Amino acid sequence: MGLPLALLAFGAAGFSQAAILFVVCNFVYFSFGVWLLSGHRLSWKLFNTPIIWSMILGLTMALLRVPVPEAIQQMLNFFTQAAITLMMFALGVRLLDIDWRLIKIGLLGGVLCPASSLLFAYIAQYLGMFHLTEQQMAQIYLFASLPPAVTCFMMADYYQQEPAKVAAIVLIGNLLSLVFVPLGLALALG
Repeated sequence: MGLPLALLAFGAAGFSQAAILFVVCNFVYFSFGVWLLSGHRLSWKLFNTPIIWSMILGLTMALLRVPVPEAIQQMLNFFTQAAITLMMFALGVRLLDIDWRLIKIGLLGGVLCPASSLLFAYIAQYLGMFHLTEQQMAQIYLFASLPPAVTCFMMADYYQQEPAKVAAIVLIGNLLSLVFVPLGLALALG
């Protein structure tokens, strides 16, 4: 959700910054997040996942300015869209079995995730903690306002770390994004 929103809110220049934030977030998810979910076992397996290698390859190609043929770009776009669809389908299947008694944890996670992130971003800006430009701070506000990612559910399901609770948090968090994303954009653009 973050990349299309960044493109709409900030244009092509903002999209590049959002892509960098996206890579950083995914690196944290698939390294530190996997380490947490796997029982704090430090291993090279943490860095031996397709997404980590894809990020390394993509960053290397971008830094070396390697041209990517249009046909390969189209193929990668197709697979990206297919993967997103499959993740949403998997979440939807999990939601069929959702225990609606988990609505409290879903509301709590759906509110605390963006609210605490927005509060941290506001405090960081107020205190001048990161010395970011106005445009960079706007990106931080946008990303802070986003709901818990579907990726969180996929990892919780894979590592069997209470996937039903995480599904409830992701579902309700995405519904609450109707409140938090406009708030984040107001802070970003205000």
